[in-house]
Amino acid sequence: MKATILTGKSLADRIGLLLVIFSLWSHPAAEAEGTWTSMNHAAQGGFAVTLLLSDGTVMCNQTGTTSWYRLTPDIHGAYATGTWSSLASMHYPHLTGGSLVLQDGRVMIVGGENSATGMTNAEIYNPVNNTWTLSADAGLAGGGAFGSVAFSDCGTVLLSNGKVLISPKGWGNWLPYNCLLYDPGANTWSQASFAGAPHGAYQDECSWVKLPDDSILTIDGYAPANPIDNIAERYIPSLNAWMQEATPPVSLFQIPTEEIGPGFLLPNGKAFFLGGTGHTVLFTPSPSGGLNTGSWTQGPDIPGGLLSADDPGVMMLNGKILCVVTPNGGATGGTPLSFYEYDYSAGTNGSFAQIHAPTGGFSDSGHQGNQGIFLPLPDGTVFYNNSDATSYFYHPDGSPVPAGKPTISAITWHADGSAHLAGTGLNGISQGAAFGDDVQMDSNYPLVRRHFGSNVYYGRTFNWSSTGVMTGTNPVAAEFALTPDGLNYFGADSIEVVANGIASDPVPAPVWVDFSSLQTSEFGTYSIPDKTLTLGVSTVQTNGTIVFKTSGSSTPNLTMSKPLILQAAGGSVVIGH
Repeated sequence: MKATILTGKSLADRIGLLLVIFSLWSHPAAEAEGTWTSMNHAAQGGFAVTLLLSDGTVMCNQTGTTSWYRLTPDIHGAYATGTWSSLASMHYPHLTGGSLVLQDGRVMIVGGENSATGMTNAEIYNPVNNTWTLSADAGLAGGGAFGSVAFSDCGTVLLSNGKVLISPKGWGNWLPYNCLLYDPGANTWSQASFAGAPHGAYQDECSWVKLPDDSILTIDGYAPANPIDNIAERYIPSLNAWMQEATPPVSLFQIPTEEIGPGFLLPNGKAFFLGGTGHTVLFTPSPSGGLNTGSWTQGPDIPGGLLSADDPGVMMLNGKILCVVTPNGGATGGTPLSFYEYDYSAGTNGSFAQIHAPTGGFSDSGHQGNQGIFLPLPDGTVFYNNSDATSYFYHPDGSPVPAGKPTISAITWHADGSAHLAGTGLNGISQGAAFGDDVQMDSNYPLVRRHFGSNVYYGRTFNWSSTGVMTGTNPVAAEFALTPDGLNYFGADSIEVVANGIASDPVPAPVWVDFSSLQTSEFGTYSIPDKTLTLGVSTVQTNGTIVFKTSGSSTPNLTMSKPLILQAAGGSVVIGH
């Protein structure tokens, strides 16, 4: 630090200037940081879980209750100025349970620590009809197939085959080694291979990171003979088996709470874990993948002697990790909070830079670390709530990571107005947000939105062909349908797909042509059809698509002088001579 000579100043002036210099030195802000905006939603209170639904809305659970609320972005696609509405209530409260969006767009909630009822199955929410149903019983309670315990705080992750891997902690008992698999389509449970065998580590209080080869990376946190068992493993879905990985260079689990921070897949292909000991580690997968082991290096320690133990984090569209860190954490809740960005591209192993807290200043003494949640949003902002009546939106600096940009290769329309989307990178390069063993907010799936001038509307995606990350040039696909917002894709300017806040290049929206014997009064199945092919050709953008609704119709002779795509919904297009 350069020395400063103070001349011609009073003692008070000199002390004040020194305090300013010391403050800047003690709290180094990032060279560039984003900005915070706030939204008050007192009617809904604080939130314990936030999930990004596949129709672009955000689903939030009021802390410790069965109540759920929906945040819908405004007409321009912004969430900070969106609107709130109520959703159906689930059957039981599930505070600190497992949570995720399934491959068909439904939502799964399992476990929790604030209720002894409803903990031997999962609750499934259907956003199409706004209903909750209970899954089949997992066979846990009363000496069932998998033990005499019930779900508590749980790790959950959606596997490449559409099944859910769950690591339950026993309700009042340990459920050693066990992980379960839930099949949402069949509504059945099965035993996953034992985690930690033969070295005897538990998957309770562990963070999971999905790697590009679809395997799940974790660091074990508990063993009967050693409370902090510093062993890494990967779950291989195709084999339903765990394999032991190379040993991390430092321990990340806080003693005695056995808590760890979140883990992320970084844009450079490495996995990054924050620790309850203040340490961080980086994992490099084997280039060969599969059953080949990777390697670990120690990352930078969290500055200021702070740590991440049961605290939230999120990978932003610029590739940096936004995280909450505290001086204690774990069972104490962690306070005061500090906010840091980890930049994986800075230096050899990345570096941390402190940013301002959403409440102002460089720390927040009014909240606990383990009460906070992050969620990356399609408009590029990050949603943050800490179980109170104000939510915040962080607008990161910089540009989206180029590798995270999805690409649309084709859209094929169906007769009911839904469509098949094909492309690459539709799931993004990361799971998005992370917390730890309980409360998962994965958002590695495509969202589809359309533009009408400055207005933005989302469709609902479902039946994703892949739930992988960093799928590269491998083709992936999804179905999407219209939402009941009074508009549709036909007549829009453009359509784009969004993955974890990063949008594809837009493609021209199709023009709808509906031939009918009643062309003078026929307005078709959708709100904005063209009644003749001539009108459709004049309306469609260059390289755009004309979609025909009615099959078996004849058209007048027409010369098409601009490149376009002809497509029939539920049929074929025949071009005459």
